[in-house]
Amino acid sequence: MTMKGGLSTVLLLGGIWIGVAPFWLGFASSHGAIWTGAVTISVSMGALIVMAGMVGLLGFASGALGEAERQLERLASEPSVPARENEQTSGLQEPVEREEPEAEPFDTDEKLQALVDRVLKDHTLAFEAEKRT
Repeated sequence: MTMKGGLSTVLLLGGIWIGVAPFWLGFASSHGAIWTGAVTISVSMGALIVMAGMVGLLGFASGALGEAERQLERLASEPSVPARENEQTSGLQEPVEREEPEAEPFDTDEKLQALVDRVLKDHTLAFEAEKRT
């Protein structure tokens, strides 16, 4: 689940907790009127937050379904790849070695150092600008 779906799930669960908490924790009166002002506000705010979470989850799900549909359409429109002549076609032939394309090296240390240098430079410039004023 992505961040969007996770945030909507947190909203949904948080809203449920806000609505149920007065009864679960015993803040609602066990004798007399149960629906006091605080309990009513808590339950109604919980309901609003649950609705916001549901809208977010429905939007996330419809977006995910739309993306899956677009990918299926794209795959259906692509021509099928014909079998290569040198591929293994029966168990009698020897397996064919396939060359893997070399992955581009991803130097995280270099990128991290560049980011740290940039942050330090920005911090130094901000500090010097603050000193001048």
